[in-house]
Amino acid sequence: MNLQAETNLSISPRVDIYENEAQYLLITDLPGVQSTDLKVSYEKEHLELAAVNEESQVHFLRRFHVADVDHESITAKLTNGVLTLELPKALPALAREVPIQAS
Repeated sequence: MNLQAETNLSISPRVDIYENEAQYLLITDLPGVQSTDLKVSYEKEHLELAAVNEESQVHFLRRFHVADVDHESITAKLTNGVLTLELPKALPALAREVPIQAS
């Protein structure tokens, strides 16, 4: 698995990471965090989780390097303070023989 994490800001929520042939699954407990305070983004093989809530003093930023993800199929669900992220793996590029045309 090619997954590396960086952590910043005032708290560092624990993230459970699972991998199977089809996807990566990240699960983290975020009590007190509302979906409006949470930002999830994926760019250039980096997944970023961030939250800022001035009222409850919840601040965090977690970054993960995750290669070979189908970025258009990532899903995020926040239910009862638990964030679940599903990152489907991209299908590997298939080898292909290029035909040569004779002229």
